[in-house]
Amino acid sequence: MIRLVGVGLLWGGCSLWGLQAARTVRQRVRVLEDMGQAMELLERELSLNRTALPELLERLSHRNTQQGRVVFLLCRKQLEQGESFSHAWECALKEAELDREERTLLCGLSQVLGKYDVQGQTQALSHLRQELERRCMRKREEGRALVRVYRMLGITAGGFLTLTLL
Repeated sequence: MIRLVGVGLLWGGCSLWGLQAARTVRQRVRVLEDMGQAMELLERELSLNRTALPELLERLSHRNTQQGRVVFLLCRKQLEQGESFSHAWECALKEAELDREERTLLCGLSQVLGKYDVQGQTQALSHLRQELERRCMRKREEGRALVRVYRMLGITAGGFLTLTLL
């Protein structure tokens, strides 16, 4: 009886591992989508209202998911402590669940915001948003395949280990 419980737990654990890996893939796509929407809002606010950066970061934190909220609040907190925007933004992006490429792409924003005129900033935000959308579409397509692979890999690994141990 104990052996059957152990086998069931092993199979369940492997299956959960596969489901967790699939969830991580979907979560990264969601973070990219949210950052793209945040860049769109940032672009609109800069071009129409010319809102100050700390206030913009506060607004963005309220309109984003958990990952985006952490990034924008951390950036705002460091700005209030006297850090430069570029340093605060790069430190805040380290907390996001993004790939190195996306993090590097978003870090480029720190070189533009607050350093150029409004038109230059909105153009940079527009290009960044479009690039994020392209990457998000690509990640979403890759993610669909990976989600199935991770699920099946977890279930299969659990079955294989179960058969091996019996």
